[in-house]
Parts: sequence; structure tokens; C-alpha cells
Amino acid sequence: MFTILIADDNIVFAKMLVNTIIGTMDNLRVVKIATDGKEALELMNSQIIDVVLIDLKMPVYNGNQVLSMLSEEKKKIYENSIIVITGEPSLIPEIIDNPMIFSIVSKGAGQTEKIIMYIKKLIESKSNDLKYRQIISELQKIGYNINLIGTQYLAQAIYEIHLRENTYQGNLKKEIYPILSRIFQKSVHNIKCNITRATENMNLYCAKDTLDNYFYNIQPTTKLVINLVLNKIA
Repeated sequence: MFTILIADDNIVFAKMLVNTIIGTMDNLRVVKIATDGKEALELMNSQIIDVVLIDLKMPVYNGNQVLSMLSEEKKKIYENSIIVITGEPSLIPEIIDNPMIFSIVSKGAGQTEKIIMYIKKLIESKSNDLKYRQIISELQKIGYNINLIGTQYLAQAIYEIHLRENTYQGNLKKEIYPILSRIFQKSVHNIKCNITRATENMNLYCAKDTLDNYFYNIQPTTKLVINLVLNKIA
């Protein structure tokens, strides 16, 4: 379940958005409607909110001031997490290059669908980021060295398989390694060799009881590891 904060002093517009969100997205919980910048800032500082919808023109602090007053730590946390909604185009240049901004939507008739579309895209992006972090975490638990380029290739391979779970036929070399080759600008042979090396390194240095716990005395191959991690993150 993801969370969203709506910061807008137009309470009618904000409540309309809440009703639309509740009616169309069952994976999103509305934290609150903040009707001024001070309240929005306090909420963003006191908790981690996945998506923030913020108006640029509000009482006390405007949207730009709210984002600028966040701590440096919070600014990093909220990177690519803010959807700006505004009826003041003249204020957009002040905020357009802010790394916290995912998108900017002008207020007006027929814009609700666009706002919901951007919310869904942002949630999808965060879901994918979360899944990739889960993959990395599982590989580390098994004993992979995350600093090895082969481990990074393997994590991306598992992620790509996850995205294609309904179409993947089980052929790494033909289906997945060419995708990684394009992403990392390396040959398929280089991708395969580095992933194999990372798995060999894991076998060599991972504690025996960890290997036994995960693989039941079976020598783990790359494909076995992939299947294990996919099951863990399902």
C-alpha cells in the first residue's frame, strides 16, 4: 500500500481528487489533505509519504517554499516523488528543474484524468524501484558481493525476467542477456561471464550453512539462484 498527500487550499478540488483516487486506485491511501504550506511541510517532515500532490500557490508557504524548506535528507527521500498541480504557469520556472518533481500538471477542466495518470505512473515507478531493491537484498542474503559488476548484471537480469514473467521462456542467453547487453553496452559474452563469475564468487565465499539453508546441499547455479530470488520477491 502506497501513501499520498494532497496539499491544496482549494478544498473542493482536493476532495474531488480524493474521491477519484479512492474510486480508481486500491493500492493508494490518502494520508491527508493539507490546506496550507505549513501543514504540508510538517506532514512531509514527520513521515515518509510515497506521493505528494502539491499546489504551488497556497497560504503560509507556497509549494516551492515547502520543497526548499525540507532538510537535505528529506529532499533525497522525496526525489522524483512530487506531482505539482498549479493554475499559476508563471510559478513553474522556479520549480521545473527540482529533482523532487516527477511531473507538473496545470489545473483546469479535464485535467483530473491526467493527474490520475501521473499518479499511476509514479506508483508504477516506485513499485519497480522497490522490486529491484528486494532483488538486491535477496542476493546479498545469499552471499553475493554487491560490488561485483556481475552481481549488478544478475540483479538486472532477475528484474527483467520479473517484468516479463508471463512471456519469459527460460532462455537467459537468447531472451535476457541481449537486453542487458543494450542496457550496459557490453557484449552478451561479457554479461554471461561476469554473472557466472559473481555466482562462482558467491559459492566460494558464502557460509556453508547459508548455502545449505537456501539450496539444500545443491550446488547453486545462476538459473537456480534466479528462480529462488523470483520466488522470494513474488
